[in-house]
Amino acid sequence: MKLLKIELENLNSLYGRHSIDFIKDLQSAPIFLIMGATGSGKSTLMDAMSLALFGQTPRLAKNKAEKDLENDSRLVMSRGTYSAYAQLTFQKTEHGQIKIYRATWQCERAFKKADGKFKDPRRVLEIFDPISENFLELISDHRPKFYEPYFEKVLENLSVHDFKRMVLLAQGEFAAFLKANEDERAEILERLTNTEIYKEIGKKAADKKKYLEEKVHTLRSSLTDLNILSEEDEEVLKSNKIKLELDIENSAQELKSIENGINWFLREEDLKLRVEQASEKFKEILMEITDNQYNFDRVDSYQKAKKAIDLILSERKLSEKISDSQADITDKKQLFSDLNTQINMLKLKIDSYKSNFVQNKKKYTEIKDEILKSRSLHQEKQRIIEENKTKSTMFSDVILEKNKKQTQFSIFLTQKNFLEQEKLKLLEFLKSDLIITYYSQKNSHLELDMASEAFNLVKKEIFEIISPYSHPNEKMNSYELEKNNLIQLQKKISTLIWEQKNLDEKSAKIPKYIDEISSLEQLCKDEKSKTIQLKSLLNEKESEIKNLNDEISNLSWAMEIAKNRRLLHDSQDCPLCGSKEHPYFLQKTFAIVDQAVLEKHQKLLAIKEKSEKNYLEFVAKINFVEATLKSQVLNKNKLSLELNQLTEQISLQCRAIKNFAFDTLKVQIMGQENFLDVLYKAEVENKKQYESIEKLHNILVKTYHNYNTQKDIYTEKKENHNKNLTKYNEILETITSQCEDFVLESFLHETSDNLHNDKLYFNSRNSFLEFKKADDTLKLLNNNILKTSLELDNLKSRENSLEQEIQSLQNRLKDIEIELTKYLSGEDPDSFEANLITMIEESENILKTAEQDFAELNNKISILNFSIENLTNSLSKLKFEEKELEEKIESELKTIHIQTKESAISLHISEEFNQNYSNLKNKLETEKFSLNENKLQREKDLKDHNVNYPFMNDQENMLTLQEKKNRLEQSILCKRNEYTDLHAKMINNDVNKSKISSKQKELEKIQVEYNTWLKLHQLIGIGEGNQFKKFAQILNLEELITKANAHLARFEKRYSLAPALDANGVPRLAFAIKDGYHADEARSFKTLSGGETFLVSLALALALADYRSVKMPVETILLDEGFGTLDPITLQTAMSALESLHSTGTQVGIISHVEVLKESIASRIIVEKLGNGHSCLRVEV
Repeated sequence: MKLLKIELENLNSLYGRHSIDFIKDLQSAPIFLIMGATGSGKSTLMDAMSLALFGQTPRLAKNKAEKDLENDSRLVMSRGTYSAYAQLTFQKTEHGQIKIYRATWQCERAFKKADGKFKDPRRVLEIFDPISENFLELISDHRPKFYEPYFEKVLENLSVHDFKRMVLLAQGEFAAFLKANEDERAEILERLTNTEIYKEIGKKAADKKKYLEEKVHTLRSSLTDLNILSEEDEEVLKSNKIKLELDIENSAQELKSIENGINWFLREEDLKLRVEQASEKFKEILMEITDNQYNFDRVDSYQKAKKAIDLILSERKLSEKISDSQADITDKKQLFSDLNTQINMLKLKIDSYKSNFVQNKKKYTEIKDEILKSRSLHQEKQRIIEENKTKSTMFSDVILEKNKKQTQFSIFLTQKNFLEQEKLKLLEFLKSDLIITYYSQKNSHLELDMASEAFNLVKKEIFEIISPYSHPNEKMNSYELEKNNLIQLQKKISTLIWEQKNLDEKSAKIPKYIDEISSLEQLCKDEKSKTIQLKSLLNEKESEIKNLNDEISNLSWAMEIAKNRRLLHDSQDCPLCGSKEHPYFLQKTFAIVDQAVLEKHQKLLAIKEKSEKNYLEFVAKINFVEATLKSQVLNKNKLSLELNQLTEQISLQCRAIKNFAFDTLKVQIMGQENFLDVLYKAEVENKKQYESIEKLHNILVKTYHNYNTQKDIYTEKKENHNKNLTKYNEILETITSQCEDFVLESFLHETSDNLHNDKLYFNSRNSFLEFKKADDTLKLLNNNILKTSLELDNLKSRENSLEQEIQSLQNRLKDIEIELTKYLSGEDPDSFEANLITMIEESENILKTAEQDFAELNNKISILNFSIENLTNSLSKLKFEEKELEEKIESELKTIHIQTKESAISLHISEEFNQNYSNLKNKLETEKFSLNENKLQREKDLKDHNVNYPFMNDQENMLTLQEKKNRLEQSILCKRNEYTDLHAKMINNDVNKSKISSKQKELEKIQVEYNTWLKLHQLIGIGEGNQFKKFAQILNLEELITKANAHLARFEKRYSLAPALDANGVPRLAFAIKDGYHADEARSFKTLSGGETFLVSLALALALADYRSVKMPVETILLDEGFGTLDPITLQTAMSALESLHSTGTQVGIISHVEVLKESIASRIIVEKLGNGHSCLRVEV
């Protein structure tokens, strides 16, 4: 990764937008300086880079709106602003091609207010398109789940901690690493090199061994807890189980027969009960029919006379309607008479109302012209009053304005008189100033001549020194160029010396490599012979186990035969001899033989178990020895490869040194010692030339400084003289314009005696400016006086005009008042007309209301007349219907043989009563039929049941059968329980056999795995895995030290780093310093000085940049702090070493506030404080 450009806005003290291009602005300088005062904002540049790439800074670790307010990365936004952003352009190599990316971090506050809440930052990632020469957007979002995959892919999973270790190298962290105790150093090394994985591997080995150990113990315990039956006990159980099965089956058949008998008796009792219940229900339904017979007869009589009853009731309702109609006709005729009387009275009122309305309307028509004339006069009167009011107001305003202007005119005149007097006084002071300026310009002219003479002398001297150049800067640039050439030559000489010493050191390592390789080859031979011996013993153990297995197999066959013999009965063939007679059962001889076989079998099993255990131990030993051998072979091959590489590097480096020395110093290398002497001599001569040029350069700088000083004095004197001369001419011109008879020579002669008077001091009063001011003010006052005079004349004219207009309006108003008394007796025409119109409208409304009432009465009479006619027609129809009903009733009564209407009415019942008892009668008749059928069926079922009697005799009954059933069920239950126990024992025995077989196989498999993990645990799994982790950390530390020493040799050839050893000579997580001046004696790093400690820390920092876990080359490194502790020579050496990193394509930036670094580093980024917490950036090249 190479940084190309950084842009930022409103971050901490860097308000506004700032930009630094590492290629254009710094001109791709191999080393540059970022400097500024403490707190100016140097580290803010680092924050901007980290924000753009990771959304967080090394100081503020949160990249979004979390509730940890102290670590929120958005707090870098400058105070009082509402937006901030950081943008970093960088390049990296992908698949052999260079890709340019631009990462941006943007943050705003809500509503774009400085006190608004923070919004979630937006992250933008872009890639440069060489075709369109523009950046193409890959992602732009504020949600981490969307933008993080893009950044992780482009940065190849580079984290902010990796960025701090690779690019932002802070010396303070490595100083803490040097000075920490071993536990703290282990924690720091873990954070720097990610060795936690080795601890996890060791811990997992310990956990795996513990898990397998517990599993083996569990399996062995479970095998001990499992018990199985002998073959004799198993056969006894099987025979007992068969016998119990037969007994249970016979008992079940007997129980079934008894249960059939009990069911017959239960069925008989049930059928008898059902017959009784059916007879009882039939009797109940007959009684209910008898109880309701009276109501049933009433319902039958009603249904017979129902038509006659309905006709009689209809006749009665019709008679009631006829009576009601006759009464209604009488009432309506009376109402008709009353309405005729009312309509006659209303006709008289309508005539009166019409006469009154016509009179009012006529009166309004006659007086309408008079109303219009009166209204016209009133309107004119109101207009004149309003106009008079307006004119009076305007008249008052004109009076006030006139008084105001008169007062202002008086003030202006007073001010004019005062200023004219003041101007005369200032003119006298101005004459005094003229004398002072006259002599001041003469003195400044003399000083200018003296400064010009001194400047010309220095100018002549500087041009003599810089000859043949035309400008001092060109001469200084030539000195600087010569110095830079000498510095570059010095760097090349130092590089040659360092590389030659490095070559010597590498050559010294070759014998060590050869010794180590020889030692490893011998160890490999020893391990191989040891492996052969162990494999030979392993083969012997394997043969021994095979023989034991054969013997045990033979004994197992004999034991199986012995077990089968014990179960033989008479007339059965013996599996051993085939005989059907077995006399040895009587003599008990088989027991002795079987016991011997059993003892031998057990003894062989014990020997086999011990042999298998020894076999597994040998296998584990062989595996361990082979693993050790493999590791040693790998180490040997690794050392051989390193030796070959080292030899090749020495050869190439030696050739490169010779070529470089010949090209640089133009010398031929004759030998190592002669070459070093030549280099040391060239180094001394180079220093002398540098000192000589530096001396000449300092003389030129001093002379050039004196030249610039004299030049500034000459320029200052010239400007002072011009200023005095200009002032003198201005004052003289002003006095001449005010006093026409003024003569300068006579005035100077008269006032020469008063030159040193206090009142003539030039600094006592600025009379010229005051006079100019008074003159300008007086001109302004004259203009104001003239303007105010004209305004007063205009106001007086306006006042007279308004006064005449007001008088004319008042005269016209009096004339109108007289004319108004002639119309409507002086009343208001609008009120008079409104009252008259109201009277007309009221009389019209009364007339309309009376006419509406008359129309309504006529309508009511018509409706009433029509209603009386309808009622008369309806009455006739009702009487005709009544006569027809009487004829129908007489005919129906004759049909049902009833004499009178009252007799028929007496048979009437309610419809509800009729419906209920009709339904009840039908229901009871249906149930009577159904119950009778049910009774007959139950009697038939009982008779059929008694025919099928199940027993041979008549002595069996329900009680005896139940007793037999209970006894038999109890017997079956006992037998089934016994059978269940036997079956469970057999199943449990089979399960235990299967479990023992599977667990033995599993135990054998786990035992082999356990032995392997046990050995691995003994190597790396002790404790929590820290042993393996510490071993890996020590290896990483040694590799880090190797890389650091390569850098340290460029800074300080005296010292080198080495791992510190414990009391047993074993490396530990600590540093020691080897002193080249004392035969590489190791001592504590705490004995180093501050500058030496910084150089060691810097070497470690640069080594760590090489020692990274991500596969992304770093081409820009930024070093923060520490250079202030170095002396000038060491500082120059460190700068040269850092510049040499440019040959690997690495650009180095140094962040510091040390001023002395300015002389060593030409390219600088200056962070300058502006005050009030603001800073700015500028680049110096």
